[in-house]
Amino acid sequence: MRPQRPTWMSESIYASMPESLTMREARVAGWTLASTLIDPQQVNKRELFALYRQRWHVELDLRSIKNVMQMDLLRCKSPEMVEKEIAAHLVGYNLVRAVMAQAASLSAVLPRQLSFKTALQILNAFEQNLRCCPRGRLASRHAFVLGGIAQARLPNRPGRVEPRVVKRRPKPRALLTKPRQALQKGLRRKQQSIQKQIDQGLR
Repeated sequence: MRPQRPTWMSESIYASMPESLTMREARVAGWTLASTLIDPQQVNKRELFALYRQRWHVELDLRSIKNVMQMDLLRCKSPEMVEKEIAAHLVGYNLVRAVMAQAASLSAVLPRQLSFKTALQILNAFEQNLRCCPRGRLASRHAFVLGGIAQARLPNRPGRVEPRVVKRRPKPRALLTKPRQALQKGLRRKQQSIQKQIDQGLR
């Protein structure tokens, strides 16, 4: 049954949610899967399990958005600007994926077989070149970029698993735990104190 409307959800969105969902449980290889694909004749348990294993792509997509596109830290301060910042990242992500789909189509491979990180690096490297390219040469440059992206193929890694942990690398700098302006004010006082001592020593 539909739960009560959370405070962050608008009434119009809540009203569009269904009153209830019919779910199907399937026990496969020691796993209990819940799905809205309720017809076993249309999708059997093995097909459902194969679909479940594709969830790894979701993990990779989130990593591409957060780490490769550097959306792990949001820099805007107001909620409205944060929404725009997230939307801009998602638009950029989909544009890169669209170019990867073009490259995959021309090279007869699946878009999932291409590296998102390498595709983004190639597009960034050729951004100025494509921007300043004469109109008559744009098609050939575009094909060249697509060819480069199509060569960035990922190895076949079936059954890949990774631990859900983060490797924290040591940083030479401390974390920013106070407002930047407050730290700047303290550094200026320190500089003024040192300069005052130097001036007194020169007298």
